[in-house]
Amino acid sequence: MQTVEAMNDQKVIEALAMLSAADKAQGEAEVKAAPVAETTFDANALLAELSAIALPAEPEEAPEPIQVAETFEMPTASLDNLDSDVLAAIASAEVRAEAYQSQVSESDTALDGAALPVATKGTTKKPRAAATGTRAPRKERDVSVLPDETFVLYPGADPAQSKATVLAEKPAQIKVAEKWENLLTSLAAGAKPSCYIVTTMQLLNVKGTITSTDLVAAMKAEGAGDGTARSQAGQMMALFPLMGIGLRTGQTLALRQDSVVAQKLNQILAA
Repeated sequence: MQTVEAMNDQKVIEALAMLSAADKAQGEAEVKAAPVAETTFDANALLAELSAIALPAEPEEAPEPIQVAETFEMPTASLDNLDSDVLAAIASAEVRAEAYQSQVSESDTALDGAALPVATKGTTKKPRAAATGTRAPRKERDVSVLPDETFVLYPGADPAQSKATVLAEKPAQIKVAEKWENLLTSLAAGAKPSCYIVTTMQLLNVKGTITSTDLVAAMKAEGAGDGTARSQAGQMMALFPLMGIGLRTGQTLALRQDSVVAQKLNQILAA
């Protein structure tokens, strides 16, 4: 089937052929001068006819309207169609999310006052006292309950009076007072007193008269440090005269031969 354009071209060709034939016929008539049948030809009419059959502009076809669905649904992928690596990644993410949620839940529970453990009676530990560099004060011994004979310093002295005198002369210096209490308690119990008292008594028994320097050397020989030896020697130089064991002159201490306390102490050391 010929198209519209091809048909129009054919008509144009036929019209041009008619014009050409007409011109040729007219020329032959003039050359031969022979009479011919009168033919009327209107060129303007022919042009008008050609214009009428000229190819009109072909209108553009309107595009077909696109049918748009009112709703559009995304295709749902089945887990069976997913790659194994993708499935593994999804599973791992779910495990991590579940673990995180579990931790958050446990934290919330721990922060809940009702969920906190309640300390039972008798299980609460007292906090340790912070170290301050100073030793806690020692509880004093009540030496007043000791027998009166414990306080006798010299032969023939009244026990009750001796007790009152000794208790009234309790040392003011704390460290010396501790050694004073220790000596009285040991005499009453028949037990060895402090090692520093023992060292001093033994040195006095050997030398009869000692100096603070002698005492410091003896303390150091027993393993005490220089500072400790000097401190303990000073305490002994104050305690022994107070308890009637020795006579002090400056930095010298001499053993009293009539000392009741020295006799009792030597008996304990010899036992």
